[in-house]
Amino acid sequence: TLIEQCSLAYTSSLTSAAVDVYCMGKPVVTILNSSVLNLSPLKDYKGVTFVINSEELVQAINRVTSQKQTDHQGKDFFYIDRKLTRWEKVLSMIEL
Repeated sequence: TLIEQCSLAYTSSLTSAAVDVYCMGKPVVTILNSSVLNLSPLKDYKGVTFVINSEELVQAINRVTSQKQTDHQGKDFFYIDRKLTRWEKVLSMIEL
């Protein structure tokens, strides 16, 4: 895929596409607007760098491209339970 060919992703703070790249183990650099709230779904996640200007972007790209890809990155982003135990618990509380 295209993501596999990339060494990093540069995203806006409003896109969920950053999550796709993050879960594939790629570093993410996200541009922020310093006058608005950070609505990134990756706020506070390791492997994600936030920048507000071109100087920080250059520093982030240089730093991120020298890091190794982490295969386990994003594995805990989604709660996946094949047995659906949480759904069963919720549904058991509903009276039909």
